[in-house]
Amino acid sequence: MDCKLCEFKHGDLKKLTNHIRSEHKLSSEGYTVKVYHDGIKPTCRECQAPVRYVSFSFKAFCKDHSHLAMKEGGSRGGKAEAWNRGKTKQTDDRIKQQSEKMIGTGNPFYGRHHTQDALQKISLSKLLVTSTLNERLSTRQSEFTLITSVEQYVSRQEQYLTFQCTKCGELQPKTLQAFERGSRCYRCHPVGKSNWELEVFSYVQSIALDAVSGDKKIIMPKEIDVYVPSKKLGIECHGLYWHSDGAKQDEIFNKNKHLEKSVLATEKGIKLLQIFEDEWRDKRGICESMILHRLGLDAHRCKTWSTKVVELNSKEQREFFDSTHISGYVPSKITWGLRDRSNNIVAALSLRIPRHGKKYEGCLEIARFSTAIGTSVPGGLSKLLKTAKSWCKSNGYSRIMTYVDRRVGEGNGYRSAGFNMTGTTPVDYWYTDNHLRYDRFRFRARDGKSERQIVNEANVSRIYGCGSLVFVHDISSID
Repeated sequence: MDCKLCEFKHGDLKKLTNHIRSEHKLSSEGYTVKVYHDGIKPTCRECQAPVRYVSFSFKAFCKDHSHLAMKEGGSRGGKAEAWNRGKTKQTDDRIKQQSEKMIGTGNPFYGRHHTQDALQKISLSKLLVTSTLNERLSTRQSEFTLITSVEQYVSRQEQYLTFQCTKCGELQPKTLQAFERGSRCYRCHPVGKSNWELEVFSYVQSIALDAVSGDKKIIMPKEIDVYVPSKKLGIECHGLYWHSDGAKQDEIFNKNKHLEKSVLATEKGIKLLQIFEDEWRDKRGICESMILHRLGLDAHRCKTWSTKVVELNSKEQREFFDSTHISGYVPSKITWGLRDRSNNIVAALSLRIPRHGKKYEGCLEIARFSTAIGTSVPGGLSKLLKTAKSWCKSNGYSRIMTYVDRRVGEGNGYRSAGFNMTGTTPVDYWYTDNHLRYDRFRFRARDGKSERQIVNEANVSRIYGCGSLVFVHDISSID
């Protein structure tokens, strides 16, 4: 860089700074203000507050408005892409030139060394006094106990201390740095498990003591995320990113992998419940209720004979299905519920016109059926269906059909109620931005653009389910 106040020329910023200080009696900041800003120190563009000076330049915004600078930097969540990301001096000329400038005297640390006294002071300053060490250890005393003597501590980053997990008793080496950063017990928290999957396992383990995490024996070579041997129940935890087709774009994506695992489990006599990440996060109460029901551990058992069938208004059915059904409420033609003696709705069933009207002419579809959270209603489906069949016949309908999502059930309740399985549907899918799942119809072709073009513009990926079983019940001959 050349000095703008005289004829001094040199490409080394350090020498330019020394020149400005000795010849012009200015700091680099004062020089920058005088030369580049006409003697007026810049302020925040948003609020005119002082801004930070950094190497012959000033920030455009103050600390309180730094998010505006990030927004200007790029459109990806407000953060600009670093120009040199993934580049090296072997692949990029700009980095190569900078590297060559920093060699030898161009490096600001060239020829500078710590004295032995300084090195000793630095070493001593890194050691923690016993009281500080104990304070840091106490932050996770409910998880780990330090086995190594405190007096033996010498290094936060290089020394391995022995800790004991308070839950399982496993002894394991950790540096203090790893401990403070949240390193967990490798037995209680197996490698490769997401936090929410560990939450699912922890919940299941709290109600089923024989639950195991990551069983690889039952449906080899595939793994069941959480398995309860005594109940032959498996639970799969599908993360929105790693289970979408956008996770590994360099590999061939198998859209049937969730269905294949479901089929393998069924062949082994295992009920497999498959939960998506957003369902556990946003509808955890419903997910826990589904697990409890499949383990036969519902908190309440309602006697069906003590309930009465009532027609539900739109507000009642919306509130009930949104709080009890994993897919939430959908508009329907009519909905009935079972009220117990306390006037609470313990189960509900809704009917609607099937989407494929021509295929299912003279037929109504069971849009939703669910029971109250943590409640078992034996015979509840049959009681509601009795009312539904009578209503359908009176209104000129001869059949009732329904879809059973293979992620969550096998349709045994419908089989017991007289339904026959007539077929299956292809695997269903949603789109995800790795935080939420969206109905595929949200991205269907429009305005001259194909579905794929709209999907690419929205930067979303497909995530697949297992498809559904189709059940139909002929009620034309029923008295």
